Amino acid sequence: MDKDKAQEFFKHEVSDYKSEHYGSGYRTFMSVRQEAFLDDIDKLNLPAASIALDAGCGPGLLTKELFDRGLNMYCLDTSGAMLNLAKSQYTEQDSPLPEFTQGNIESIPFDENHFNLLVSAGVIEYLKTDDTALSEFHRVLKKDGFLILSVTNSLSPIGILEGLIEWIKRNDFTRGLCNQLLSAMGRTPVRAREFEVRKHHPANFDKAIERNGFSIIKSGYFYMLPWPHPFDRIFPNASSLLGNKIESISNSRFGWLSEGYYVVAEKK
Repeated sequence: MDKDKAQEFFKHEVSDYKSEHYGSGYRTFMSVRQEAFLDDIDKLNLPAASIALDAGCGPGLLTKELFDRGLNMYCLDTSGAMLNLAKSQYTEQDSPLPEFTQGNIESIPFDENHFNLLVSAGVIEYLKTDDTALSEFHRVLKKDGFLILSVTNSLSPIGILEGLIEWIKRNDFTRGLCNQLLSAMGRTPVRAREFEVRKHHPANFDKAIERNGFSIIKSGYFYMLPWPHPFDRIFPNASSLLGNKIESISNSRFGWLSEGYYVVAEKK
C-alpha cells in the first residue's frame, strides 16, 4: 500500500469530504462509525477534563463531539487542509480550544503517557502494517488509558464488487457516465483511487492489538447495508432507510456481515 498516494488522494477530497460523508443527510459508513464510537466513549465515564487524542482527525467532527463533552482535545492529521477544516468548527468563545498538530500515527509528536483516551477512525488501514501505529498508541497513552480503533472488515460481502467499481473509476468513459448520474442526483463525483484500503480479519486484528500491550474490553461490528457498494450511493434514500432497519444485525451472531469492525481496549 502506498501511504503517500492515500494522503494525496484525501488532500484533494477535503472540500467535499465533510459534506459527502457526514453532512449529506444520508447514512454513511463514517456517520454510523461515529455513532458507535460516541456510544462507547460515553459508557467509559471518563473523568472530567480527561485528555484525548483524535489520531487522524479528518474534518474533526468526532473531535468536536468529544470537545462538547468536556474533554481536552488534541487533533492529529497528515493533512493541513483537513486540520483547517476541523478548526473551522470553533469560535473564539470555545475554550480551551483543541490543539491541532500536523503529523502521522506512526510517529506521534507527543510525550509518552500523555492521554487518557485515543481514538483513531479510518486511518490504520492505509498503512502497510499495524504494529508501528499500535506501538505509538500504546506509548502516548497513560496506564489504564483507553484506545478505540476501527478498521474495514475483510469478512463482509459488502465490498464484493470493489474490483469492478475501481475499474469503472479508472476508465475515463465509465467514470464519466457514473459521474453524470451522480451529478444528476446532486451527489459528489467519484475519483480514481491509486491505492487499496487494507481490510482486516477481526481475529487477526484483535491479536495485533493484544500483542502491542492492550487488553480488549469490547469489540463490535457496524454498518450493515442491504446491498453491496455502489448501490448505497445510487439509491441513498433506500440504503439509509433499510440500513437503519437492519443495523441491529451488527450486534447479532451475523455481525461479521457488517462492513466495519472496531475495538475498545485498555493499556496494560
